[in-house]
Amino acid sequence: MQEMPVIFNTRMVAAILGGYKSTTCRVIKLPAEFTDLFEGSLPDYTIEHAWAAPGYELIHFDFQMRTAIPVKCPYFIRQHLWVKETWATEMFYEDGVRIKYKDDTRKFFEIPEDKYDWHENEWPAHDDFFHKNNVQLSISSEFDYEGTWILPETGWPIKWRPSIFMPRFVSRILLEVTSVDAIQIQDLTTDDIIAEGITEQEAIQYAQQSNNILPENWDYFRDKAFRNCFIDLWNSINAKRGYPFDVNPWVWKIGIKLLKASER
Repeated sequence: MQEMPVIFNTRMVAAILGGYKSTTCRVIKLPAEFTDLFEGSLPDYTIEHAWAAPGYELIHFDFQMRTAIPVKCPYFIRQHLWVKETWATEMFYEDGVRIKYKDDTRKFFEIPEDKYDWHENEWPAHDDFFHKNNVQLSISSEFDYEGTWILPETGWPIKWRPSIFMPRFVSRILLEVTSVDAIQIQDLTTDDIIAEGITEQEAIQYAQQSNNILPENWDYFRDKAFRNCFIDLWNSINAKRGYPFDVNPWVWKIGIKLLKASER
């Protein structure tokens, strides 16, 4: 089965593990010739989406030039996606490594044979810590793994790694694609936004903080509250990349389900 990495922030990882995120939207990176015809704007009538094995294609058709420019989707149904998230190497063993994640979950992984030299880039900060603090490593029997090296109570120098640098063998979450579509981000409905992982409690809190909306007025403001909460989340991730919500970028709307999540 073909696999592909996908990045999620800590908030969305929690939504996946909590079982309330079943959709993710990814910006479609359009080729230059796609937008140059309209000086960066894309009138609705020029866009269609059509099925194209193994996934979707976004089709631009120029009625004057009678030409079509396809943009193939990298995602397809039943494809497996392994999740990249913020992580840290917390401890090395003779036969593996213990990884810590932002939600305070820890997981032991064996290091594949072709990755035996991977740890060399992880050790320098730890060596400096040992020398500066005169720390001596000691064998601990608290763990199930023989030969486990553990630090005393002087503290371990956790260095959080950006999700983009996570190697495959320390990823704890595996997803499967259940659906693919091409839409503009402003076409998301409230149900779509809920499937994106926005909870009712988050929407209420965001509405109260921004508009002083009280829970008793919730039914009237519900859709707007969910939408504004999602816009804030979307812009926190994508605005700096040049795709804020108000420019209404085209996105792949991907249905996902959790296949595997490593336990603590």
